Amino acid sequence: MKENIRSNEKDTKERICLNCKDKFIYKKGNQIYCCKKCSSKHKRQRFKKKYLRSMINKKYGITLEEYKKITSKCSLCLIDKLINCHHINPKSKGGKNEMKNYVGLCCGCHQLHHFNKMSLDEIENYYKKLGIPTRKSKKNEKQ
Repeated sequence: MKENIRSNEKDTKERICLNCKDKFIYKKGNQIYCCKKCSSKHKRQRFKKKYLRSMINKKYGITLEEYKKITSKCSLCLIDKLINCHHINPKSKGGKNEMKNYVGLCCGCHQLHHFNKMSLDEIENYYKKLGIPTRKSKKNEKQ
């Protein structure tokens, strides 16, 4: 009986869960998660990332890294939340799916541009009148 327990101890190994990074002991097979909850959560995250990559590539024709670079900050008011990828030249007017044709805009700037029919320069001038710092005013302060 004691020999059986010793052989089982040799089969058990310690691993780190891929999701929660906790240590756990597995007995056999290729177990890489400590529980089913971690397994399903990690698989959902991987699926979301894979889906996001393919969706961005289909819609915008750019990679996920390029998309993240564009949508890191609003190019007008420098806000870093709820950034949309905006076509400078619309696709309906012959604009292409290229990095040069995209600019990141927050929801407020995006709405000003589309619904008020303001150009990006007009929006910057509007922000200057209100006293809101913009991308160009930050560059002028540095110089």
